[in-house]
Amino acid sequence: MHPLIEYALKNHTLSHAILFVAKGEGFLESEIKEIATVLLGSDKESATRIMEQQHPDFLITRGEKIISIDAIREGQKEMSAPPTGGVKRIWWIDGAQKLRTEGQNALLKILEEPPEYLHIFLSVPWENTLLPTILSRCQLVRYESRGEIEKRDVDFVFDMLKNVFEQGPFEVMKAFVGGKDRSLLEDIFIMSEILRDFAVYECTGQQNLLKYPKKIDMIKKYTKRNKNYERLVFECLRVAEGLERNVNGELSLEHILLTIWEEIQ
Repeated sequence: MHPLIEYALKNHTLSHAILFVAKGEGFLESEIKEIATVLLGSDKESATRIMEQQHPDFLITRGEKIISIDAIREGQKEMSAPPTGGVKRIWWIDGAQKLRTEGQNALLKILEEPPEYLHIFLSVPWENTLLPTILSRCQLVRYESRGEIEKRDVDFVFDMLKNVFEQGPFEVMKAFVGGKDRSLLEDIFIMSEILRDFAVYECTGQQNLLKYPKKIDMIKKYTKRNKNYERLVFECLRVAEGLERNVNGELSLEHILLTIWEEIQ
């Protein structure tokens, strides 16, 4: 599950309108159905009905070539009724790039004032096919392919954390801000993954459970400090959530590095 979604579900802060961006959308169905299972019920009967797309509180709207305005109106009418059994309903518009302008405009009303019980999920391979008014009302959750993830500069973030541990946050800030152009959001995600490895190794001592097992020497060195790395993982995800909402990047980086520094003292 995407770290931002995992964090929001754990803290009961899931947005009422989420735009999922994934170039390869095949895996997204299982991801969204997993979210639906958390929101609508994880018992065997509910989970089965979700997987088979027969749950009365889980609506999927799709279209082969276009998603018509009539399909949006029908979805709005169905989702205007309260949940049949639980306290939540989910409307997933799969392939929202197939919405024409009139369909997107029809969707705006419910995005602007969604019922308290409703979560609206849109999924697209790229977001520039949607109107700015749609984008402004959705939380963006972006997925990368495995190949793109492998291209991340993991070594850079490991070195940044090592320097925070040994030099403090402010020298690292100077180097980061004045250095090469980077994606801060990606680096914060990598940081959360690294800190999760620290937390996992500190609890289990098992290298085979790590995302970055080749970094075991550094992980061993810093997990000897018996610090609350799990708290730092969720702090990273909270910062990442803010960055998705256009919070100041430099201030966000300063905050997370200072938080890490204070925790390890």
